[in-house]
Amino acid sequence: MKKQEVSSLIYNGLGEILIPAGFVGKKTEKCYRKMTNYGFQKIGNSLADYAPTFSFAFFVIIRFDAIEEILDAALSRPSDYRGVTGTVNLNASFFVGDHLRFEVHSNAEITSALKEIAIIFENRVFSVLDACNNIAAVERLLNEGLETKAKTQIQTDFHAGIVAAALCGRGDFIDIVECYRKSISDYYDEFRLDFEKFVEYVVQNVVQK
Repeated sequence: MKKQEVSSLIYNGLGEILIPAGFVGKKTEKCYRKMTNYGFQKIGNSLADYAPTFSFAFFVIIRFDAIEEILDAALSRPSDYRGVTGTVNLNASFFVGDHLRFEVHSNAEITSALKEIAIIFENRVFSVLDACNNIAAVERLLNEGLETKAKTQIQTDFHAGIVAAALCGRGDFIDIVECYRKSISDYYDEFRLDFEKFVEYVVQNVVQK
């Protein structure tokens, strides 16, 4: 099998799961997107070619406009990135509590993997997406269990996590910031300085007085 053939089979198979739930295919991006009253939800997949084996997993992105619009200003994002950035990025492993990638060699194995994915969406993914219809739910996804999250995940989430905590008026906002600060303690000086400038911006412009 060629990578393009595998990619098309996965894309079309995900469509059978997602289109009935209101998602629209974006073939050029190889993903499906659903607009919401707070932003959007996007489902895609990462595919690696180790011919004759192919490895793939789905991922979920949730955008919350109220958070991203603050980040646009705080980070001086170029106009091309505004309106398209995601707030929460969840890999397949988040939904099953363990590492999850599918290794496939044939059409039949892809079909089997997609059947398993359909069950995961029905049992877990759709309910998480349905629950993330308010900023408090998104804030919990970003900031719950910071002490036990993987360092790389914390470093990915810190901009959105800090803004979400500020918007929600978290009483432990300072503790949340400190947890993110510790996660970048071994980064180079300029990065850590930018972090402090970002925190200062959020404190001055977002934190509820």
